[in-house]
Amino acid sequence: MLKPKKKLTKKDIKQDPFLEKVDKAEAYFEDNRQKIFQILAVALALFIGYQFISNSNETKVLAANSKLSQALVAVEKGDKDNAVVQFESLIQEYASTDAGEIGHYYLGKIYFDQNNFSDAKNQLLKFVEFSSMPALVPPAYIMLAAIALNDNSIDEAISLYTKGKSKSTSNNQKNELSLYIAHVELSRGNIELARSIAQEISNQEFVVDKFKNAAQEILGQTSS
Repeated sequence: MLKPKKKLTKKDIKQDPFLEKVDKAEAYFEDNRQKIFQILAVALALFIGYQFISNSNETKVLAANSKLSQALVAVEKGDKDNAVVQFESLIQEYASTDAGEIGHYYLGKIYFDQNNFSDAKNQLLKFVEFSSMPALVPPAYIMLAAIALNDNSIDEAISLYTKGKSKSTSNNQKNELSLYIAHVELSRGNIELARSIAQEISNQEFVVDKFKNAAQEILGQTSS
């Protein structure tokens, strides 16, 4: 027999095994910061390199890209205070450029890591509204959803996860966002919905092991 729905509390959210793994993911990011930074830097260079730049805007775009590079170097070095100054300057001076838009994401992430959720939310919302870097959109929505969960705004968090999933450009990203949704639904007693999401992921022919294992864990927890 299925268990009745229960009201989700902050304690339930914090004790959820999947959500606890988010902290481990953050630790992985810190341990592999240089490699991830290099990948993002290459992706950014390729992305900007293929954009059409008119002669009249070329100097402005190059200056914005240079300032973004300086800010990212500060992030790589762990100099968060300097990075904040660099990103704020970038956004103020080059708001209409791709680099300026990307600056909102990194500034938002710095504030998020510092638990300054109000400023983080402001920057991340600006980024997702005018994003020119699709690969960073799902992580932005994940942070926004985490802020909503911190405020116990469960429906808003699920809505943000869903938006992130709709903007995802890979199946792995979609599965990751789906699992976030499934675990929040499971935590508030929506067992059938959580099980349905997990079953869909488990049935996929090509799915990475960590997502398949996470889905099977949910199926095990929701078996009657």
